[in-house]
Amino acid sequence: MKKLILVLCLLLSINVFSQNKDKCVKISVERLDDARVKVITDNRCTKTITVKTYLLYDWIKIQAQEKRKREKELSNGKRK
Repeated sequence: MKKLILVLCLLLSINVFSQNKDKCVKISVERLDDARVKVITDNRCTKTITVKTYLLYDWIKIQAQEKRKREKELSNGKRK
């Protein structure tokens, strides 16, 4: 019985820690002018901050690629 409780606690803790991974990274976007954006990525787990500037067209393209990637992962996850 003790081993069963220990295994359940272990599975629960693994599940909780895997969900907190997404909260480590915070992305903020600022418009510099009509054609450029500044993207600030704050990774609180590794305590790093990166600042990049993109053309607006390129940033929209990056967001679209990430959205397609997420949708593909979700659709593959439902099939399994």
